Amino acid sequence: MFVELIDQLRCPEPHADSWLVMSAEETRDRHVIRGSLGCPVCLRRYTVENGTVHFDGREEGHAPAAATTPPANDDWPLRLAAFLDLAEGGGAVGLYGAWAQHAEALGDVVERVVPLAIAPREATHPMLSAVVPPSRAQIPVATGALRAVAVDRAGDAEPHTVVTEAARLVRPGGRILAPAEIPVPAGVREIARDAEWWVGEREAGMSSGVVPIAGRRRPAGT
Repeated sequence: MFVELIDQLRCPEPHADSWLVMSAEETRDRHVIRGSLGCPVCLRRYTVENGTVHFDGREEGHAPAAATTPPANDDWPLRLAAFLDLAEGGGAVGLYGAWAQHAEALGDVVERVVPLAIAPREATHPMLSAVVPPSRAQIPVATGALRAVAVDRAGDAEPHTVVTEAARLVRPGGRILAPAEIPVPAGVREIARDAEWWVGEREAGMSSGVVPIAGRRRPAGT
């Protein structure tokens, strides 16, 4: 978990919003590899293992696989950069579910972008940042903390709840990529669509109160 992302994480329990306190047991080049996050409000603790924060109460394992996932083609990182308007670089980008498989490549393609894998389908590299939420519809990240979010076909009974939650995470003017069959949520303006996906932009009017993240490229060979 990249240290500058930690300030954007939030306890998923229903209480006043608060930053979490990191207790690091192993760090490497501004990444927390192993440790825990504590909530000063409810005193809950969340384990960090292999760079992944587990808000689901488990120390290992990830959320169930989606029924349908984005293709694993080599050109997807470049397409994600275009869909999410990342040409200028910088900031944190959420990659939900199967999109998390492109986190490392996206960080290499776009300068200073910090990918955050959300509910990844498989284990991530320890130098990548990842969170396992307590549920698909509750992502423990501060409102407006992310520059953009890509959402997969989560296979939920109400998949639109994931997209609605993703819209909360994106700062005004930020992009959202989501499956075509899921309705565009309130507060998001659709700007493009094809048979599989739509791209939207978060409308102004939501105040996040969070500090933008200064991205940092992962050192080669780690």
